[in-house]
Amino acid sequence: MSSFVCRSLRANKGFALASGALLVLLFSGCGGGGNSGSNGGSNATNTTQSRTYTLTGVAPLSGDVSASATAINNAGFLAATSYSGQPQMSAILARLVPAAPHVGRKPAIVNTYYSEAALSTGSSLTGLGMPLNTTASSAAGLNDENDVVGSAAQYGGVTSAIAIEWQAGQMIELPPLATNADGSQISAAFGINDVGTIVGTSASAAVTWQNGIVTALPSGQGGQANAINSAGVIAGIVDGMPVMWNNGLPTTLPLPSGATSGAAVALNDADTAAGHYYLPNAGDYACTWQNGKLTGLLGLSGGSGDALAINAAGTVVGQSNGHAVVWRNGKVTDLNSFLPSGSGWVLYSANGINDRGQITGFGSNGAFILTPVS
Repeated sequence: MSSFVCRSLRANKGFALASGALLVLLFSGCGGGGNSGSNGGSNATNTTQSRTYTLTGVAPLSGDVSASATAINNAGFLAATSYSGQPQMSAILARLVPAAPHVGRKPAIVNTYYSEAALSTGSSLTGLGMPLNTTASSAAGLNDENDVVGSAAQYGGVTSAIAIEWQAGQMIELPPLATNADGSQISAAFGINDVGTIVGTSASAAVTWQNGIVTALPSGQGGQANAINSAGVIAGIVDGMPVMWNNGLPTTLPLPSGATSGAAVALNDADTAAGHYYLPNAGDYACTWQNGKLTGLLGLSGGSGDALAINAAGTVVGQSNGHAVVWRNGKVTDLNSFLPSGSGWVLYSANGINDRGQITGFGSNGAFILTPVS
């Protein structure tokens, strides 16, 4: 589509969108161009395909003010978190990018207001609840069986975080690898595959849970498993470095020259991991790893970004400069470029993508779904 047509369509007014409403986006891929080159890794430069989407706003739970979606499965169900207070981007990213120690992000949920994990299809959320004596729960991962994983936290006095699975209406507290002397624990679940193997962190180690049994993966301090695919390959972070585990054996993924840390955040069934590396005084830069090779994904204006999810086709979504973005064939596009003027939305972070190309995340009006129009 030409830039002239794109500008003309963006000039249309009157496309206000409330939470839960549906909007057909009338144009494709204006702005958000990619750049050749990279910060240490190879960078693909193929042209982004034109797309048209519908946008669905997802309303929070009754009485709450906002929601953020963290994952979408192939049936279009969302794992989300509903908030009684307006979440900040730093809090959202703390859950979504369990990153290297330089930014001090933690796997446990730390906020000063109530939140609740939720499951949805379309624009309706269903609260999943939280254990007694906890004040907040948060959803992080989802499989095609609609099993949701995440964590619940308690504050005041002793801070503790518990890894949770919500399965067929049941809430299951996952056992910790170890507890502290005061009985508290710091555990969180981040991913689950379709056979029900769960990955996350507990007692500062990367772990799996299977059939209610917790097992530590070979890792040092600061170990965290973030994603698992159908073959059981796992992506995560150990001692500030991106790692993949295959048959339980860890492999440290390469970083470009000058980078001091990184994290593998997402993984598809082709064993392609997506995440980021960190350059001092420059920030996080999105990337993928395939067969031990790093490919840099430049953000908007050639800048920094975080890759947060990847689908079977290798399409990557995340954020750059506070905007939700998609990388196709290595080229970045600002997802806000698909919004007509007057939509009432700013899309901040794209947190999940399924194999149908549906994208979900967090924006100015809360959680959203972008669905490709065939």
